Amino acid sequence: AKKHGKKGIFIGSGGCLSLFGVGRAEQGYEACRTRMDAFAEYIAEHPEITDVFMASRWGVYANGTRYKNRVGSHVYIVDDQSVKASIGENMKVFERTFANTVEFLRGLDKKIMVISQVPESEFGGWDIARANVLKRELEFRPLRSDYEARQKIPLDLFKKFSETGAVSMINLHDYMCDDKFCKLYNEKGKLIYKDDNHITRNQALELTPVFDEYFQ
Repeated sequence: AKKHGKKGIFIGSGGCLSLFGVGRAEQGYEACRTRMDAFAEYIAEHPEITDVFMASRWGVYANGTRYKNRVGSHVYIVDDQSVKASIGENMKVFERTFANTVEFLRGLDKKIMVISQVPESEFGGWDIARANVLKRELEFRPLRSDYEARQKIPLDLFKKFSETGAVSMINLHDYMCDDKFCKLYNEKGKLIYKDDNHITRNQALELTPVFDEYFQ
């Protein structure tokens, strides 16, 4: 954005799905619904905001489970139609609230870009670093097939909406994965993950050309 003379605002809250009308059922996340609804009001009150880039940890919210052996409790998302929180309900809530969010934003004449989640790693950055120090010959790279299976619900949904012209898809995983593996290191041999699902600042900067066409 800076390169093209544009500016914007980040709207989001840690641990909350970046869709409107959705909350989390677990204790400690009661504010998610309130915050996301407040963000919707903010966007509605600011017509100068014309482009909306949607990004989130889509896989964990759509599936409700952590990636492979990663430690953590299940995640339960709920909306106004939810009777009871469950893993099965997550997919329904995800589909409903994504559709409602797109409808809301299009009603405000916003241009919507949906960014695919970067691949998750089965191991954190420190796990990989320690293995390298110990000279362990292990394959840590995530499989693209695992990524696609994990992200099937959101990616299929995004594709469905993109085919109608409602949203544009920005598939970051296409730049981070080949046909078999998703990378863990950049061309300089530097680890690109801070943990199991957050990339480093340097890797984020390397991905900025992907967004050029959307800021011109």
